Amino acid sequence: MKTKALKLTVTTVLASALAACGGGGDSASTIAAEGIWGGTTSGGTLTALIVLEDGETWGAYGNDNVSSPAAGVLQGQLSTSGNAVSGSLRDVSLLGSEPSNVSISGTTVPKSSLNLLLGGTTTLNMTYDASYDTPASLATMAGTYTGTALSSDGIDEGSTVVLTQGGAISTSSATATGCTGSGSVALRNSSKAVVNFSITFSGTGCLFPPGTVIQGVAQVTGGDLVVIGLDGSKTQGLLFTSDDNPS
Repeated sequence: MKTKALKLTVTTVLASALAACGGGGDSASTIAAEGIWGGTTSGGTLTALIVLEDGETWGAYGNDNVSSPAAGVLQGQLSTSGNAVSGSLRDVSLLGSEPSNVSISGTTVPKSSLNLLLGGTTTLNMTYDASYDTPASLATMAGTYTGTALSSDGIDEGSTVVLTQGGAISTSSATATGCTGSGSVALRNSSKAVVNFSITFSGTGCLFPPGTVIQGVAQVTGGDLVVIGLDGSKTQGLLFTSDDNPS
């Protein structure tokens, strides 16, 4: 595995994404913590979370700490009671560590701040990203995106993701010509910026064994595509980020 390249890619992507985070409006969410959030843990790890209207949560994180590098994908469920937040997330490392489950507690101010305690020891203070409130559209998302795909087993720089207006998604590898992925993208009922996706990989040289199905969420903002997903056993993670506008 190209650990250093993978780690730096995750950190660079998250730093760019979190720089755009800003305050939103005052409209009510289905749960108080709903939205796209970005921030940094007490250990210096950049983290982005997508909390959906039903509490389903996806995220990614990374840092460049030489002695303790971190990069991974998060998935789980959060709930709120008033402004109190609780739940747990599956932490699937992109650097080879074993997956683990992390307990979550904290507080939120809707569309403003999300302050969490991870595993009872690590704090994570996050701010709201107002891009979440722009409804997704398959027509505007359609295009060809070239970027970097990161998995639990490696990195594929220059990989390609194609989205169609009809809701199809396909992938190809820059380094493994025998590897392809195909599947679908679907709008959610929430009329927000996030869509669901499912991709099945086939062929040789892929970041995942043939037949692996990866499911998760995707967002296009500012012409850039971000894809976060897990396999069915929640032991293999995928993070794709485009590095230019779609063609």
